[in-house]
Amino acid sequence: MKTRIISAAVMIPLVVICLIFGGVVFDVLIALVSLISVLEVTSALKKAEIKTFWVLNLIYSVAASIAVYFGSEAWLFRTLILFVLITLPLSFILPKADLKMGVATVFVMIYPTTLLGVFCLAESLGWVYIVAGAASAVITDTAAYFTGKYLGKRKLSPKISPNKTVEGAIGGAVATLVLISVYGILCRVFMTGTIGVAHTVAWLVVALLCGIFAQIGDLFASYIKRICDIKDFSNIIPGHGGVTDRIDSALFTIVIVYLFASMGII
Repeated sequence: MKTRIISAAVMIPLVVICLIFGGVVFDVLIALVSLISVLEVTSALKKAEIKTFWVLNLIYSVAASIAVYFGSEAWLFRTLILFVLITLPLSFILPKADLKMGVATVFVMIYPTTLLGVFCLAESLGWVYIVAGAASAVITDTAAYFTGKYLGKRKLSPKISPNKTVEGAIGGAVATLVLISVYGILCRVFMTGTIGVAHTVAWLVVALLCGIFAQIGDLFASYIKRICDIKDFSNIIPGHGGVTDRIDSALFTIVIVYLFASMGII
């Protein structure tokens, strides 16, 4: 526990500083996280005998970072499509490759790289949305843990994550619903001076969805680790495991927040 606290005490200020500076500083942080996470995921898949064009995945991480910095959402997805069109033919052109290898490579392009790119897109709309996406993941995880620890009885998904409970999942979702909706509403009031019924309902919906998808993201990462027969994606962060272990929930919640924010709903 002491090691986890020390690691968090180092990571949190670093992320906050990058968020305060924003722009290229924040984008560089996300690019570095993307590169590390790609190495973690490809390494994990390799242990399950699932090979990837990992060099191509690293190149895509750099290209995606450049796309979101100089371009927009459209450029990120154009870059993804371009690399998919490059990857799939390699699956049958190269002698030691196959379709499984190509599909696995595309998977890593999406998870985690493209999902991480959404953080940069959200940051361009305002720090409020980055905080909402990241905080909802932390709140859900923390509330689910303590609710499950003291009230948990029924297993949520014993084959994927034996320690998670239905009660914990409900507790995590409810905590996020309350705290993130209040956060969003207060931000709206302080930034615009007004808050209508539509925006209130929108933040309630976003908070509820974040509470649900944070846990889906966590379970999804646990499913990958179960397939690869590993406990953590790496041990790069003392007491926390790998970078991917820390961002698994946020990869999903940031997408929810960005979708609503980019449409002007929140």
